[in-house]
Amino acid sequence: MDPPLYRSTVVSQADVENLGLSDALEIKFIDSAKGRGVFAKRNFKEGDLVFSEPPLVAVQSSEIKNEVESCASCMRFVGSLEDQLRRAAPEAEVAELPDKDRCAVDTTVFPLPQAVRCTNGCAEVYCGAECRENAFERYHRLLCPGKEAKRFKRLRQFECHAVEHNDDFRAAAVMLAAAICQAQKLRRERPELDREAIVRQARLPFERFVSTPWWKLVPVAEDFDGSAADWQEHLYHTVDESLALLRHVIGKEQPFADDFLSVELYGHAIGALEMNCLAVVVLPPLQVYFHALADLDADMYNSLMAVISPDDEHSHEPASGGGESDDDDDEDDDDFEFPAVSGTGLYCLHSLLNHSCEPNVHAFKDYKDRNNNAVIVALRDIACGEELTISYIDEDASPEERSQMLELPYMFRCSCSKCRDQR
Repeated sequence: MDPPLYRSTVVSQADVENLGLSDALEIKFIDSAKGRGVFAKRNFKEGDLVFSEPPLVAVQSSEIKNEVESCASCMRFVGSLEDQLRRAAPEAEVAELPDKDRCAVDTTVFPLPQAVRCTNGCAEVYCGAECRENAFERYHRLLCPGKEAKRFKRLRQFECHAVEHNDDFRAAAVMLAAAICQAQKLRRERPELDREAIVRQARLPFERFVSTPWWKLVPVAEDFDGSAADWQEHLYHTVDESLALLRHVIGKEQPFADDFLSVELYGHAIGALEMNCLAVVVLPPLQVYFHALADLDADMYNSLMAVISPDDEHSHEPASGGGESDDDDDEDDDDFEFPAVSGTGLYCLHSLLNHSCEPNVHAFKDYKDRNNNAVIVALRDIACGEELTISYIDEDASPEERSQMLELPYMFRCSCSKCRDQR
């Protein structure tokens, strides 16, 4: 089996320092098999925040995009609670939600930032001018259709193909667009660099992640009629089809487009997402509001829920003595689930966390985490000097199942204490 091409050589202690974590975390080389890992430089207690990290690239899931309104860059909810409710329950006629001030768990939950539109005229919205301008300069200007019907049609064709085959194609497109934008920026700001040096600099983000071409990572589908080699060729052509559509979106006239819009680089970008991506979730503020309202004013909660979800029964009782609800009440609170923002992202420091079937950290989000940062939390007490590990798979599966899940796409055999004990 071919080894991964890229091995996160670019991620360094400088990335830790940029996050303000130099006194908490350290990147160290372990051995030639595992490469490097992230180690604790102080003690952590169970439940402690270990680190929070913004993504190198993150995109919202195409499936949820019409159900919520959120920033296309940081995925923060935007608009008002009423705007979000109209999207989540379009049949409900609620002009204004009551008691928002008293329902706020803290003073920053409500109101939400107002949506600002893409200045080029496309449908993307952002939480403010800063996110909008950063996204436009970093990648969006190459992917934005503006108000041109022809460009919109091309983008729509690319996105429909991605939805049909693999939504990670959309995130990989952002990676390629960002690399082209960076190359163009370097040419403007560093005229002393030749083309080769510019391309090498702009490709550095791809080298932050362990990566193998996507067509070598995906197991043969059960209903596929052909050999493993035929399956890889089929996936290769799928990537090639997607890239052809992406070329039409970005335009071959763009400087440096030919340096980055190759099947090899695109396949490695998709492979990097397959091997390293983290599911992104931003919890809906509507859920926070309704959970608080349920205990604050049960009658108001029940009447609102009857409008929002008329086919369900709603009989929430206030918590006794104004305290927290019991388990049965919690079940009533959850009888209507408001959609969360969901997507996928690549994170530099997170990508250096090695796997263990007995991990000591995990990704965890609650209502306080309102953007697409990766939030890594201690699962148990962690001693100073201990390596931080995360599970890439379902660690509760059988040893045989875990071995199969790690073979593709991760290409290694786990040697953690749990696996050794169960062999």
